[in-house]
Amino acid sequence: MFNLPCVITQLRAIRPIAKLAVWLAAKAATKPAVWLSVWLAVWPAAKPAVAPTHTRVNRKLYVRAVRYAVSSLGSRGRLRQLSGRRLTLAPGLAKGSARGYAPVSIRALRCICSGLRHVCRSLLLLALFAAPGHALAETTIKLATTTSTENSGLLDILLPAFRETSGIQVLSIAVGTGRALRLGVNGDVDVVMVHAKEAELEFLASGFGTRREEFMYNDFIIVGPDNDPAKLRAHASVTEALSAVASGQALFLSRGDDSGTHKREQSLWLDAGVTPDGNWYREAGQGMGKVLQIASELGAYTLTDRGTWLKVGDRLNLSVLFEADPKLFNHYSVIPVSPVKHPRIKNAAAEVFADWLASAEAQVLIRDYTINGQSAFIPTRLQ
Repeated sequence: MFNLPCVITQLRAIRPIAKLAVWLAAKAATKPAVWLSVWLAVWPAAKPAVAPTHTRVNRKLYVRAVRYAVSSLGSRGRLRQLSGRRLTLAPGLAKGSARGYAPVSIRALRCICSGLRHVCRSLLLLALFAAPGHALAETTIKLATTTSTENSGLLDILLPAFRETSGIQVLSIAVGTGRALRLGVNGDVDVVMVHAKEAELEFLASGFGTRREEFMYNDFIIVGPDNDPAKLRAHASVTEALSAVASGQALFLSRGDDSGTHKREQSLWLDAGVTPDGNWYREAGQGMGKVLQIASELGAYTLTDRGTWLKVGDRLNLSVLFEADPKLFNHYSVIPVSPVKHPRIKNAAAEVFADWLASAEAQVLIRDYTINGQSAFIPTRLQ
């Protein structure tokens, strides 16, 4: 039967939990909000000694009540099941104890559990929606990006900084530009980071992206064996250099993976009036880091972005043999995937990520990122 003094006693016992919940709500404004629920669920079991010994509720029942309340946040059925159990009280707390402790009724426990359930739920919603600047906390988005941004190490700088600023976690999938755009077309990612302008514009024209933001650039270079059999160093333009490779049938290794680098290489061969074919021209179908490694082993020429080269070039038997042609300019863009085509994607968080890459904070990080003392990328939004 309902016992009002007992309920009051129980509520006094759980005051430390209420204080803890308020403190955790404040923490949840800057930490992932799920941490609140996990902490409340684990804390009673991990630290049973926190139950106040001066109350009329023994420590074991105190821990049970809190654990039951938290576990019942999303399950009314489980609460009903628990409320039907007979709880065993510790010695000295049985009904009619000579020490004068009040009996603990199941109805009182229900009252405590119900109250805690609503309090925790309210605090969680408050932490999620009332805290300014953290409405998107606990969001995880998927980014399809080029292998060059990963191989160069730039993502290791940008993504943790973005998560610290926004609370949004970005999971990156490093593939070639062609495949990255296909992932966007299929709705498998929320945002793409690529470097093939014509393919990007086609992606936008087809309605798969909301906008295209150029946020940084670097350049392509041609590397090869130090003895330079095709004499690329003697040529003034990249088209002349590639013509020399083809005419001398010097071994050239292509990425062959429909990446941004591969697309640029194909356009350069076209500009040079050369159709690459024969035993001297090979396709690896691999990412940039792997292609450089294979080219080093074979003594072949290859086209690479400067960022990846700076990261791994000092471990390879290759040298930079041609650079600084305007046709080797390499722009990087970010494109959020359109929610019109794929309603289930997390477009709001993807738009935040695109805006952040163009912000002063990200642009400074890109500017300051160097490899062996050299800038790997140049920000486009800094004056």
